[in-house]
Amino acid sequence: MTPDRPTEKSNYSYKEMMDQLRRQKRSGGAPRRTVVESEPARPQAGVAGGSPTAAPRPQKGGRVETVRVEVVKNEDGTEQLAEVRRRRKRRTHQPKKVRERRLKVLKRALWFGVLPCLIGVVALYLLLTSRVGGEGFRESASGRLSELSGMNLEFGRFDLRGFLLGSRKVDAGSHPGTLFQGAEINAIKAELRPGTMLSDSWDMKTVQAADGKLRFGPAGRTASQAWGADARPAGGDLLRAGLGFGLSSDPSTVAFELLHIADADLFWDPVGASAESPFIEGCTLSADPPSGRAVPVTLGKGELKVPGWVPLSLINVSGAVEGSDFQIRRGVLRQLGGEQAGEMTASGSISLRGTGAYALDFDLARLDLFRLVHEAWTERIAGRISGEFHVGGELSQPGSMHASGAFVGEEVTLSNNDILRRLNSALMEARLNFIKFRELKGTLHRDSVGWVIDDIDGESLGLLRLRGRVVLRHDETIEGDLQVGIAIDILDNIEGGHPECFGPPDSGFCWAPMKITGLIEDPRDSLTSELEAIMTRRERIRNGLEVAPPTPSPQPSPAGAGAGAGASDPVFEELIRPRG
Repeated sequence: MTPDRPTEKSNYSYKEMMDQLRRQKRSGGAPRRTVVESEPARPQAGVAGGSPTAAPRPQKGGRVETVRVEVVKNEDGTEQLAEVRRRRKRRTHQPKKVRERRLKVLKRALWFGVLPCLIGVVALYLLLTSRVGGEGFRESASGRLSELSGMNLEFGRFDLRGFLLGSRKVDAGSHPGTLFQGAEINAIKAELRPGTMLSDSWDMKTVQAADGKLRFGPAGRTASQAWGADARPAGGDLLRAGLGFGLSSDPSTVAFELLHIADADLFWDPVGASAESPFIEGCTLSADPPSGRAVPVTLGKGELKVPGWVPLSLINVSGAVEGSDFQIRRGVLRQLGGEQAGEMTASGSISLRGTGAYALDFDLARLDLFRLVHEAWTERIAGRISGEFHVGGELSQPGSMHASGAFVGEEVTLSNNDILRRLNSALMEARLNFIKFRELKGTLHRDSVGWVIDDIDGESLGLLRLRGRVVLRHDETIEGDLQVGIAIDILDNIEGGHPECFGPPDSGFCWAPMKITGLIEDPRDSLTSELEAIMTRRERIRNGLEVAPPTPSPQPSPAGAGAGAGASDPVFEELIRPRG
């Protein structure tokens, strides 16, 4: 039993502790072991014979560790105090040991349970990718997709990375009865939905291709027959047959959200041979899933190169394949030459069967004229043109195109022109070398003969005015029938008066007919030739080298006025002849 501890003391000397143990032994046979919870006394420095004490054992929080002591007899029979090490009681619940045991169990479960499953999944995936990349899968999938599309499709080797299915290329044959004559598409990637691995369908998000070449031509040729069920190679689907898992090489249906080709060239092949140059180059082509009977199609960021047409940048063409026609809802094309270049908006339809009949409406907005005219006139004419035109014809017959519409030219200038130089030389007016029309109107018509520019009406303020028509033939010849009006003040300054080829004044101009013939790059006209002859004859008359033709004498008045008057000099009569 532990004795009561005095509250007033916290330190005991060696002698006091020995006495306390002896008293306990005499009084009741108390155990020889006791506990002193107070701090033992420290020996005083410099005091001889000080009682030995135990050193305090500080703990966390500033507390002092309790000391257990007992009386021990030595070999010589003397007694002394000895410290007894405290034994900690073993706890029945040990959280650390429990956690360690649980962690060992978890590791064993992962090692012997999850890890084998993971290895099995990896092995199954490797087996699946090996199967998809095999020749049997390629042939089986090519045959089945040919059946579904109705044309011969020959895919390159497939590869599967996660849910991304790829193929190096696909060669497509012609589609029977349509203008589509084949395609070569490279680097195809399709993102599969996870459910595709558990079904017989190919359900894809976006199908992308790096580049492709699509060929079109007249319908009616012998089309490549699609593969039949008997022609499709057998096998290639053992993994799905055994486990019911993996990509089917014989899909029942194929669905996608978007088909996109980043760099597509479209060729037109009118004679059955491979065309060397595309009519649409470097465009993006996108096709959405069918909506009813329509398949939305969008073209963008390409260049349109049609023979006989000015090169245009294809900004965006949106439409849909409906039945046997490609309906163009809106197409925006821009002239090459920067952001300020004019635009052309198109709408209409193109038949994908038969002869490829088309009917398109164009809305022109400020197109550069020098890009539209013959190459020989690119440095002779400038300005912008706007208008509305209707174009129709058949793609299989290039000469069948016909067009009609009206146009308005803005700030149209004519310069560096042989006809204007000859006109300036005849009339002695330098301003005629450069003609600028504030507005030039007309109608345009194209037929089997060529381009007919009719109802021409343009005025260059204070100088000249044009009316009439011009025909630009397919054989590079030109034919024109114009009325040219020259300002009266210009003709008033001509020595000898107005040339005889001009009529009387009308609305500030005197008019003369002009016939244009010759080649488009070097036209000839009748007016300047006539003016040059008139001016040359006048010069010869003034120099006495030629006699002026006689002029009709005035009729005498009823009263005989002027009778007996002598005949005047012919040269003088020419000079004083009334102008106009």
